[in-house]
Amino acid sequence: MSFNVLQLPRLRRHSGQRVASSLIHGFAAHSGGQTRLISPQFRSGRGIIQVPRNGASSVLQGLRSVQKVMTFESSNRRFMARLNHSLKGGNSYPALVFTLGLVFIPLGTAGTVGGVIFGAASTAFDRARRSTSVLAREGDEIWHVEEIGRTFEDNYIQDDRWVATHISSYFLVDPFRRQKPEKGWLLHEMRRTIEMS
Repeated sequence: MSFNVLQLPRLRRHSGQRVASSLIHGFAAHSGGQTRLISPQFRSGRGIIQVPRNGASSVLQGLRSVQKVMTFESSNRRFMARLNHSLKGGNSYPALVFTLGLVFIPLGTAGTVGGVIFGAASTAFDRARRSTSVLAREGDEIWHVEEIGRTFEDNYIQDDRWVATHISSYFLVDPFRRQKPEKGWLLHEMRRTIEMS
């Protein structure tokens, strides 16, 4: 029996947030790798594709992964300075989003996955604060959030269709902001199509 992409929850719109790839490599180096939910695989005639790490049949049990990548301390002050340099100016400021409020929700809870993680609450951007300077400070943390779901692909030649998609996002979090601990600044978002067969 083949996997139906419509079984996956619908993902939020692409934010367009990006930082330099050298920073992403630095984050990944601290966490021992960039992705937990998908892995590359070679397919003859198709090259390298992305597949669910534990197979398509069990993908619904692992739709989300959240891990703290690093805490900024005096030992990594230079890396923090590089991040801050990349965050200065124009539309490159990160957007404040609400997805980190779900960090401690157990994985695999069907109601949670459909109703909260991919719901409207997790897509709320604080647009009014996009022009505010966002800079990392000592004690701030970087978190890596991965999600698997479906997005609508608008094709000119082929038929429009739903595709399985993996989102890899990095957030800057101030753990001392007790008033609103669920918020994190979205620094970077990358998407990949996943092959489910």
